[in-house]
Amino acid sequence: MKGILLFIISFVLFSTACRQKSEFFDDCNCSKVKLKDAITVTDTLNHFQIEFPDRSWYHILSLDTNGNSITGGDTSLGYLRIVVVTELNDKSFLKNWDIQQAGVESEFNVVEKGEIELYNQIVHWNLVRIDVDQRITWSLYLTVEHPREDRYYLLNLSVDDDKNARERICTLESFLETFEMIE
Repeated sequence: MKGILLFIISFVLFSTACRQKSEFFDDCNCSKVKLKDAITVTDTLNHFQIEFPDRSWYHILSLDTNGNSITGGDTSLGYLRIVVVTELNDKSFLKNWDIQQAGVESEFNVVEKGEIELYNQIVHWNLVRIDVDQRITWSLYLTVEHPREDRYYLLNLSVDDDKNARERICTLESFLETFEMIE
């Protein structure tokens, strides 16, 4: 009996110790993606980099009229997880948060929004629910300004599952810690 009780207590302590509080969602704790043996991917123009856990995360680099980006995705957990970082070409709307937010809310179903301190700046974020052709995607978008250059980055964490979307996005937050702007 003592052995079973000790096992249950150990299991509860271990499972809660591995969970971390979300930076974005007050009522969400999750086990974040581990990036201990990560692979660093640098964009085409050598302006930024981000880490992916391993080679199971398929990633592509792109450079087009929308911007310079790295996209990584994985389906190993039975649902799609996507991380995208885009250096934006069109920066005109980014200088004014109210204009930027009005544009986002006119185009997307914004479920939650807020601001946090990240990369030594106040960063605004939006949680968006996208329902296209019966496939539901939840995306957390945030825009970051380069501290010295006239560059802006759109960071996007997405999952394609309507169940536990906030918790599943929370698991991707560790990617934000690996995003680095290159001088």
